[in-house]
Amino acid sequence: MIQLPPWLEPLAGLLASGSARCPQALLIHGAPGSGRRLLALTHAARLLGIPAERLTRLAQPGTGEDAGAGMMGHPDFVFLQPPPEKSSIAVEAVRELVDFLHLKSHQGGARIAVICPADAMTTAAANGLLKTLEEPPAGSFIMLVASRPASLPATIVSRCQRLAIPTPKRDIAVAWLRAQGGEADWDLLLDVAGGAPLQALALHREDFAAQATRLADDIRQLESGHASPVTVAQRWGGHDAPLLTQWLYRLLAGAIRARAAAAPATARDAPLQTGGKPLTMQALQQRLADVEELRRMGSKAIRMDIQYAALLQRWYA
Repeated sequence: MIQLPPWLEPLAGLLASGSARCPQALLIHGAPGSGRRLLALTHAARLLGIPAERLTRLAQPGTGEDAGAGMMGHPDFVFLQPPPEKSSIAVEAVRELVDFLHLKSHQGGARIAVICPADAMTTAAANGLLKTLEEPPAGSFIMLVASRPASLPATIVSRCQRLAIPTPKRDIAVAWLRAQGGEADWDLLLDVAGGAPLQALALHREDFAAQATRLADDIRQLESGHASPVTVAQRWGGHDAPLLTQWLYRLLAGAIRARAAAAPATARDAPLQTGGKPLTMQALQQRLADVEELRRMGSKAIRMDIQYAALLQRWYA
């Protein structure tokens, strides 16, 4: 039997306790890596009366990526996600899902559809789901999993019962992560993951802490004049852009908080110096604004190495 992380157990219990009046249209939302998809799949397995493991494999990174919509783990269950090489869910896929929900159950029980991420539906796809959300077929359940419910049409959100997954307290997250992955720099990984433990665990398995050490060393080399912004930017271009910019943001925000609290500089502040002296509060805030702009640009930038070069040249020219 699968053991849910401690911050998900109360939510799973809440859903289980209301089985007699379980919502047929449910919107589960939280940060990526908070366990929103895991909770939805566990709840779906309970409604189907099957072991959770038959569905929760879909919550593992790299699983199910070869399918847009398909019956995975049970003939009365459909998991809908963007197809390969696509970032959105088309209206045709939603129409097939609606048809599935109107069919008779194969095993005489519930028929369940999980849409993840629901905020990947096109406008037409979302509109195609409205009537079914308002009047779901008897015995059917629809779960929408989203990280940004505000990006969903208000008409979709208003037809669902909402369940938010909060970011767990740091001590709870670290204790769970240690049990899963042993000792690591979990504070760093959680900061980069926005506090989401499952994302932090994925970063640990990708050895992101070691990458962060190399990134910090790049900045030290820039500060000392032993590396050029262009050379470092070319190396950084091979990194995952959201993770790298989140790491930079975390580094600067932490330094600003420490400066505001008059806390002594730590080893992690070392890359944020100039001429061997800590950056001023004004300089830190300007760099944080620069990183914010880079984060907003995100995937819109075709050549991130060029954006990094411009940023680093402003800082270290």
